[in-house]
Amino acid sequence: MITNFFITGKKGIGKSFLAKRVLHSIEKNYVGYKTLPYFIDEKPKGHYFHSLVELDDLENDLPFTIRDKKDSCIYIKEVFDIIGIPCLTKSLLSSEKIVLLDEIGVAESENIRYINLVETLLNSEKIVVGTLKKVNASLIQKVRERNDILLIDLDDANQEEAFQELVEKIGGILHEK
Repeated sequence: MITNFFITGKKGIGKSFLAKRVLHSIEKNYVGYKTLPYFIDEKPKGHYFHSLVELDDLENDLPFTIRDKKDSCIYIKEVFDIIGIPCLTKSLLSSEKIVLLDEIGVAESENIRYINLVETLLNSEKIVVGTLKKVNASLIQKVRERNDILLIDLDDANQEEAFQELVEKIGGILHEK
């Protein structure tokens, strides 16, 4: 049975927007994380990790990429140990049924503990809604190859039809639980 839903597509196509729209439409609380851009002097300088669960004594909103050239960045992989793993652990243990993973990319692809937690979430009873960066990276490939996910590629799909399909399928699962 499909309980994991992922959206992919080229940069800027609306993956995160669609995930947010679907979750807003379903009107259920959710946990997990989102990655957001940060700006200095109105110029994009990288992305930061924002946990949607309380992290106790840990600082939220830590940068994990720093743009060093127009199409290149430096990864701060330790951020996934510092707040990524606690965020995923608390999301797994949460009573909420839905977990948002927005976005899975390259920076976390070498962190075995983080990867194992993502796989544990995907194998759990939770409904996972996520976005995948459209690149070749080990964690992204592992997610793509699973047979328990619905993967929508916005490069090929109509966004409105994708929205309707996701709301219908996720709503159906929630109704069954």
